[in-house]
Amino acid sequence: MSDLSGLTDEELKKSFGRSVGVERRATHDVLLHLREIERRKLFSREGDSCLVAFCVQDYGYSESAARRRVRAMRLLRDVPQAHEQIVSGKISLSNLAKAESVFRQEKKKSQALSAEQKAVVLQSIENKSQAEAGKIF
Repeated sequence: MSDLSGLTDEELKKSFGRSVGVERRATHDVLLHLREIERRKLFSREGDSCLVAFCVQDYGYSESAARRRVRAMRLLRDVPQAHEQIVSGKISLSNLAKAESVFRQEKKKSQALSAEQKAVVLQSIENKSQAEAGKIF
């Protein structure tokens, strides 16, 4: 880890902003990789029962972190506009995963939402905390 103590307050804030951007792009990249791994069913070739188990056992994610990423990846697959929302930070990984979970529950009730309806819901939770987004769901 770099020693950041020599940075001015302004330099530290700028550096942090760059790091946040790198992290968001890296998260998006992880989600794209997961989508391709799922498409190829690599997790089953590796002996894992599901994509979450693959992430936990082979890559050291906690179960909750793996589940969030898999849920978010599946929503990105269904709603292309969400790609920009996650990279820009308009929607957090947690809120994206929660939205996918809610959409999946609606589908089980035979009330599946279209991609356009999902996109509208995602717009409504842009820049919201988990608590604020939870009130919408």
